[in-house]
Formats: sequence, structure tokens, C-alpha cells
Amino acid sequence: MKEILNMTVGQTAIHPVIKRTINNNIPVPTYFTEYKEMQSRMLEKAKRILNTKMNVYIKLGIGRVGLETGLYNIISNDTTVLTIDNGQWGHFGGQLAENMGAKVTFLVGEPGKDIDYNEFGQLLENGNYDIVTMVHNETQTGCLYDIKKVSDIIYDKSPQTLLFVDAISSFGGTGLYMAAVSARLSRLNDSSRPCWC
Repeated sequence: MKEILNMTVGQTAIHPVIKRTINNNIPVPTYFTEYKEMQSRMLEKAKRILNTKMNVYIKLGIGRVGLETGLYNIISNDTTVLTIDNGQWGHFGGQLAENMGAKVTFLVGEPGKDIDYNEFGQLLENGNYDIVTMVHNETQTGCLYDIKKVSDIIYDKSPQTLLFVDAISSFGGTGLYMAAVSARLSRLNDSSRPCWC
């Protein structure tokens, strides 16, 4: 069997020399006194950006870490996922779910074009999906997708289905009106880095 180099954030083998080195010198992070106050202000600003009264949490790391963590915590081997795939990052969410053991159906659309909402609704009606994954903004094309419209269709056709949104490249650059989202939003993953606003 061919050995695979696993460069993901989870279940990665660590060479014994590295383990010994790390164990000899474990750095302890330093938090300055004002950090908690600054974090509270950041969380309140994030609530305003998301237009939500729900709790907002900070996860340190690159956006992809949030995607993997979020999906990993809601997927098991019998999870069924419908992925809206209109480009590289939409497809990536479905690939992650598939690699974690989910049974994934890809609704493939043309990159840079809007979602086929009729086909999306039919798939939800005819399937039994636990989760829908989508990106808010497909980075390569700049196409911004309508989270509320997707959410409304889910709520109408399959209200038990969770919605998982990758908003890494749109957070802070456009409105995310989570109070208006009618489906059960499992996770909205965002990052402060990709959107240069």
C-alpha cells in the first residue's frame, strides 16, 4: 500500500525526535491583562457584523482549521450531505465531508453563476440530507451566494437539515444577516484575513 503524506490538521503522525523536542520545552502562552477586554469588544463587533444576538466564538487558526473542526464535530459515517458546488471552495467543503465518512451529493453548478434554486429544492425534497454545505462567496469568481434564500428553501423543503456556511472570504466585507436565516445554522465559519475591506 502506498504511504500517504497527511498534511491536514488532524490525525497527523509526529516523528519521535519532534515529540522529544516538544516535550522538553513546552511554551506557555502569555495573555496580557487587557486581552479579555479586547476579546469582548471583538466578539460584540462580530455580533454586529453578523447581525445576530447569538453567542459568537473565536477559534484561533487559519480558516481551513475552522472548516475541518466544524464539519468533524457534526459528521459521522451515516451523515448525508448535500454540497452546493459552484467552484473550488464549494467543492472543497463536500470533499472534506466525504473524507470524514459522510455520504455526499454534489449539486454542481457553473462557477461564477448563481445556484440553481429549483434543482436545489428538488434534491432536498427527494433526499434525506442531514447537512447542506455552501460557501457565501466563491473566492476564485467573486460570486456571492444568497444564504437567506438557501436557508428558506431548506426550511421549506427539509426543516431538519442543518446549514453549514463557509464565509471565510466574505466576513467583514458584506452583510451577513444571520437573524434572517430560517434554517438551523450549524456553523458559519469565517476568518479575519481573506476579506480586505
